[in-house]
Amino acid sequence: QLFLLCKGSTVPVEYLYTYGDFLIDRGSVVEANEYAGKLESLYPKHFLTMNLVSRLKYLAGDISRAKGYILNWKSESLNGLNNEDAPEVRSDILLKAGEALFNIKCPREAEELLRQAFDLDDRRGLDYVRTVARSEDVFAREKAIRYLLDKMRRSNTSSLGQLLAGLLALGGVSEALEREADEVLNELGFQNQDNPSLLLSMADMWLGQRRTNKAIEAYRKIIKISPDDVVSLNNLALLLADDPSNFEEANRLIDRAIELSGRQPLLLDSKAMIYLFADRPEEAIPLLQAAVSSSSDPRLMFHLYLAFSRANRAENAASVLSKIDFNSLRKSVLTPSDRAELDKIDPQIK
Repeated sequence: QLFLLCKGSTVPVEYLYTYGDFLIDRGSVVEANEYAGKLESLYPKHFLTMNLVSRLKYLAGDISRAKGYILNWKSESLNGLNNEDAPEVRSDILLKAGEALFNIKCPREAEELLRQAFDLDDRRGLDYVRTVARSEDVFAREKAIRYLLDKMRRSNTSSLGQLLAGLLALGGVSEALEREADEVLNELGFQNQDNPSLLLSMADMWLGQRRTNKAIEAYRKIIKISPDDVVSLNNLALLLADDPSNFEEANRLIDRAIELSGRQPLLLDSKAMIYLFADRPEEAIPLLQAAVSSSSDPRLMFHLYLAFSRANRAENAASVLSKIDFNSLRKSVLTPSDRAELDKIDPQIK
């Protein structure tokens, strides 16, 4: 149907871009180039045109031209602004160019433009962090962390702290930089002990850094302030369950989360993992069966395999194992215990 909508001489830019994007995903690059040509003819200055054309140049192996196309669009768009245009308009151009650079694997150049957008408009902070977080370029990530630290030294706000904690939760930065950021965040947390949003960001950071005791302490504070915070109830339950002696408290916390949000697949999975930690796999199995019936998350199927294995139900375990999408599972966020179990199945997975 979209193909038919793209016929004619006055096709909306969104239709042409969306169909070109669909063709790229399908591997039909030659056809996608035809629609990129239409975009250049009809909408030469539109950011969607820049986005599609630059991606196609990148796919053709011409990274230099792809990058140049984006930067030219950025310069022309900025030069076309009037003095009375708000900073937010300039920020929006920088944001779009930065995200386009990230899409063609230029994370350092992308970080620079996104940082400039953030400088002009504080509302771009989340866009900045989300894009940098998707990058595997440690240099770009550490540069972003230093930039946020510098901003916090000038204005130590909880919103900046949440952004910084979100980046640090990903790990992969130097110990010195981590310590420096930790000092700033600890001071901020001390000044904002009643701010559940900041505490949650810091708890998630400590969870990502495997600093379990700090994370547990933070989640407890959040629940004291906001007893119905489902994320904190869930995460605290899982952290406590790692020690079987905490089974009763962990089970009570996850039951409260389920009472608040219903039998959500990920909450059922958490309750099942609490039973697995307590070496009670038979009670975990029906919870996981319910979870996988309404979710395609490969981690749930993997946990069902673990439950059947620990219950010594080899035939069921083998059947579930054959259904696991290991490519998707490898790309998922895995706990250290999940990663260890996965390595037992396939030693090549690191």
